[in-house]
Amino acid sequence: MQCRLESRLIVSTDADALLRNGNVLHPKIDVSNRAVGQNVRQTFVATTGAFKGGDVTFIPCDSDWETRIRDSFGRQFFMVELEAHICRAEPGHVELSVAFREALAQQHGYFHAGVLASIADSAGGYAGYSLFPKNSSVLTVEFKLNLLRPAQGDRLRAIGQVVKLGRTLSFCDLSVLANNAGSEILCASGQQTLICLHDRIDGR
Repeated sequence: MQCRLESRLIVSTDADALLRNGNVLHPKIDVSNRAVGQNVRQTFVATTGAFKGGDVTFIPCDSDWETRIRDSFGRQFFMVELEAHICRAEPGHVELSVAFREALAQQHGYFHAGVLASIADSAGGYAGYSLFPKNSSVLTVEFKLNLLRPAQGDRLRAIGQVVKLGRTLSFCDLSVLANNAGSEILCASGQQTLICLHDRIDGR
């Protein structure tokens, strides 16, 4: 696996020095020239606030990453049933969109929580998969989603953002926003753990 992480902010291997300067640290893994069995060099991205997706630039190890994730997404029959589609894809960041219809509603007329959970899980999964090696696949190990308010609106947008990339396990932040009368409201937030299945081509 030869994915690399680059930051537009301060990057240092000296965590103590960064902390002394009052920075918030976000550990990251640099596996740019890593062979199997070698130790991984850990560095730190220093920011002055909470982590945001724009703080770190992910460089995928597979130049054809977008075709790979879109092909895989097209084979998810449940996403087809939901009529979900990828509305934005960047290395380490994927967004999905689903339009409201009665078949996706619960008894009060809101989007069913199962819809939120499903598209959040897939958005995070493909955010991670975009950074995985070519001959690999992805599975979710665990995810937790907090439902912050009823998902009421004409469309949902799920956001998956990788916050830590590892050789085997990776971690994502998940968000789901509901578009109601032209403005988006955060209705769910969560975290996800993914596993990279090496040497296992995605598919049946």
